[in-house]
Amino acid sequence: MRLIRWVATGLAVTLFGLGLISGLMDLSASVALQSWQATPLGLAWRTYHPSSLQQFEFGVQQYISADLWFDTVVPALLAPMTFYLLGLALVFFLIGRFKRSSPRHRAA
Repeated sequence: MRLIRWVATGLAVTLFGLGLISGLMDLSASVALQSWQATPLGLAWRTYHPSSLQQFEFGVQQYISADLWFDTVVPALLAPMTFYLLGLALVFFLIGRFKRSSPRHRAA
């Protein structure tokens, strides 16, 4: 259990750092353009690894549902990446903080 908490906390710190970097990049672009500019998750994914995005699209459309791709996944890919990273960091942080109470520490 201790290893799972350690890995979850490590992932939380990593995702928080990536979310912070993504937010600072969006902030600097927003200041330069003098308007709010947020990088969508799909654009970042297509920029850094386009073939995996195409494989993911094919897999969802072929094996799950084409409607799922257009109704759920595409709107999610258009949302700002920073919020996903910070949200996942929060989830992993909470998983890492979760402790099971042992019977010897319970009040009688």
